[in-house]
Amino acid sequence: MEIRNSSRFFTELDKQCDKLGHQWSSVLTRTVSVSPTRPNMTLSFRRPRTYNEYLIALIVSWYIPDEGARIYVQYDLAEMRSKFGIDKVSVALTLLSSKQQMRLFLAESNLYKNERHFFGQLLSSEEKLLALRYKWLEPRKARRLIRRKGYKDKGSLRPASTWLPKSDYTFDEKQREIELNRIIQEHLSQLFLGGLP
Repeated sequence: MEIRNSSRFFTELDKQCDKLGHQWSSVLTRTVSVSPTRPNMTLSFRRPRTYNEYLIALIVSWYIPDEGARIYVQYDLAEMRSKFGIDKVSVALTLLSSKQQMRLFLAESNLYKNERHFFGQLLSSEEKLLALRYKWLEPRKARRLIRRKGYKDKGSLRPASTWLPKSDYTFDEKQREIELNRIIQEHLSQLFLGGLP
């Protein structure tokens, strides 16, 4: 990324990410701290859908003030680092290694074209980032396995005689044409040889 004024960039980065980190922390701690009424409920994290959302989540995760929530989130984000391909794992590991390493990587990598591009991506991801939260899920009933022997079609295919055409119309047309040509030839030859019969 081309950074003209690195101190201004990092000041703006800290300001924007700090704001997002506080908002995200309030969402995360509110959902994580709720104790479930049933013991078999599990805590599930809604994961980023796109690679860009994933990178923004990794960057902002360093600005979550609540350490417990930050560890939860970074652990879950680290678990899904190979979802977007092997070549992008090293980027995720670099962003997850430390806050200073993340800042250095943003300054020197060509992941984003320039400062405007980076902050545009960051601000457009705000709503999606706040949707990445934990929620309590009650396990669903397991689907029963249906075992069948052999072919399971119960006669849904109609017999060919009920829907296929009884005759081939194009073939009939050709036959009529051949027959007409034969009659014309026959009549012409009769005409030349001595008149019509």
